Amino acid sequence: MKIQANFKIAVAAFFLLFIFAQNHTHAQAATWTWMSGSTTVNLLGNYVTPNVFDPANEPPSLYEPVYWRDNAGLLWIYGGYHQSPFKVVFTQMWCYNPYINQWKMVKDFTNSSNYGIKGVPAATNSPGARTFCCPAWVDNNGKFWLFSGMDYSYGDYCDDMWMYDPITGFWTWMHGSNQFASANAVYGVKGVPSPTNSPGQRAECYSSWCDANGDFWIFGGQSYSTVASQANFNDMWRFSTTTNEWTWMHGDDFPETPGNFGTIGVSSPTNDPPSRWCYDRSIDPSGNMYIFSGVYALGGIPSIYNEVWKYVPSVNEWTWIKGSNIAANGGSYPTSYCSSNALSNPAGRYENKGSTYDECGNIWTFGGVKIGGFFSDAWVYIAAANEWRLLKGNNILNQSAVRGTKGVPNINNRPEGRSGSVAFLDTLQRFYIFGGAVTGNIQGINDVWRLELDPGCVIPTCSSALPVAAFSSSDTLLCEKGSIDFFDNSAGNPTAWNWTFTGGAPSTSTLQNPTGIFFANYGTFNVSLTVTNGAGSNTTSFTVTVVANPAQPVVTFNGSTICSSPAVSYQWYFNNAPISNATSQCYTPTLLGNYYVIISDSNGCNSASNIFVANAINNAQTTESSFTLIPNPASAVVQLSFAHAYMGTVNIELYDEKGALALSKKIQKDSFSFNHELELKHLSKGNYIVMIKFGKVIMDKKLSVK
Repeated sequence: MKIQANFKIAVAAFFLLFIFAQNHTHAQAATWTWMSGSTTVNLLGNYVTPNVFDPANEPPSLYEPVYWRDNAGLLWIYGGYHQSPFKVVFTQMWCYNPYINQWKMVKDFTNSSNYGIKGVPAATNSPGARTFCCPAWVDNNGKFWLFSGMDYSYGDYCDDMWMYDPITGFWTWMHGSNQFASANAVYGVKGVPSPTNSPGQRAECYSSWCDANGDFWIFGGQSYSTVASQANFNDMWRFSTTTNEWTWMHGDDFPETPGNFGTIGVSSPTNDPPSRWCYDRSIDPSGNMYIFSGVYALGGIPSIYNEVWKYVPSVNEWTWIKGSNIAANGGSYPTSYCSSNALSNPAGRYENKGSTYDECGNIWTFGGVKIGGFFSDAWVYIAAANEWRLLKGNNILNQSAVRGTKGVPNINNRPEGRSGSVAFLDTLQRFYIFGGAVTGNIQGINDVWRLELDPGCVIPTCSSALPVAAFSSSDTLLCEKGSIDFFDNSAGNPTAWNWTFTGGAPSTSTLQNPTGIFFANYGTFNVSLTVTNGAGSNTTSFTVTVVANPAQPVVTFNGSTICSSPAVSYQWYFNNAPISNATSQCYTPTLLGNYYVIISDSNGCNSASNIFVANAINNAQTTESSFTLIPNPASAVVQLSFAHAYMGTVNIELYDEKGALALSKKIQKDSFSFNHELELKHLSKGNYIVMIKFGKVIMDKKLSVK
């Protein structure tokens, strides 16, 4: 398990160790906003409807969940735990949409791992309760991956690889063992892939990357081993998603190595970072990989770093490029926010999982800990310039939060310092943190904060000026014959937008934010967006799932009661108005008139019944339809025909799916055969009920207008 008893976040034991802040005055550079969540720790979370965004939804208070950011700029989290006072573990998958500031609980998986068959996705598969900084990636196909970590069902580290498909919601066990606390590393030959190679059980190694080829990389971390319990490593590994094999690329095949710094700024095949737990990382457009900070604890004595290392895969070499090679460095805090200063450096830290990176390889990081307490400073490392910029905060430890009003930015706002939190950037380059532990005994929190840069704080862009396409929608689950809105979230200042909506109407759009896209049929449909600026174009896509509406309910009459066929929920209507508290499967009419029911299924999709006419209380009846509508479906006109001996006025009425009267005509019948052509051009597309009334006869039939 983690180092806790002797030094990890030992705030209580070291609380009297006061850290003085350097006396700086800062120009404003960024502003925090408390977006959502509670000030109360160790909450279990709540949700209204599974897989639906809702402002009332809140995830649990989580420390060190696994997390990903999808191509649309949405945050996904899985697992995590908090201490209350014993460990409470979670296996829910949650998704946060920063553009509408709402959460949805996607699915709750089993607490115990359920591996199923290796390589075979299944709804019942589950990695179980994972935490302790599992490495995580998003591959080139938008699938989520995680490796190893702590499985709390078994209380041990793992060496397994899992893939999650956000479209199907299925996990797949891809590689590694389903055993715990016995899967040691198999290094093989350095640089040579093998199906038997494995980093072994591993945690505290969130320094992980996905390269342009779709291969995954991890550095260092902590493991159980035959050499030493809680061993720390400095090895670099690559996993090929094509061959499903690991390759030991660099570093040592034994734990607790002090590494070799070499000369700052000079690459060498003998350079190696010291062993450590490591969290902050990035990858630049050239594929170079970076790490920052971490902790190395030989014999329980921590060595906490603040250096930046750069790894170049093409030459397989490390370079120490920034920070100190001496542990416990206090950093150098600049006199103004967002300033370019070659001497600026954050203080050494670890548990700084509140870190992410942008397309230029810049590291954005918040918080973390050292012996003595929690940091609450926010920094960005500019990879191209090899410099740090302080965005907000200072080097004072254990500062309390200043929340202000939820949803309202204020220059005085700040989150309290924390460890094991989540961080990501949306496509508009806004920096978010979620959750983490706010005390040394893992008291978790579930709040979301957003940091926005002031106009004067400009982070340099990288050499590639291409736009980055991204978008979100009003939802990703839609009912048949429903409409959905789309919102452009692209970065890089695009000047043109080209949308394609497979199965939608319209099927294309050049608007930046198209609305009311109609999907007539159910199924899974691809939506793509290509954005263009002066440098070129970029495309992204995701799928919209359109579920079928439930079958039209059948209303039957039994004595004095009308009943619907079974459904999840019901709402009865009288003369097109909902009847208060009439939400049961059956209803007893009390007035003469028209009744119908709208049912809902488990997806929240609706369907309306035919109209039932109560023409005599306790003796309501209607006849079976016995007339024809040709053609059906129809677009412009439909021919209505029936035969009956009745002579006189015939009432023709059309009702839409909600029971609203759409058309009413009176026609004189003066022969046995009745034929009449109805004009439909003024009607909206959809399903209608055509009702014929004469004398004591009532006939109805469904008509589809296309």
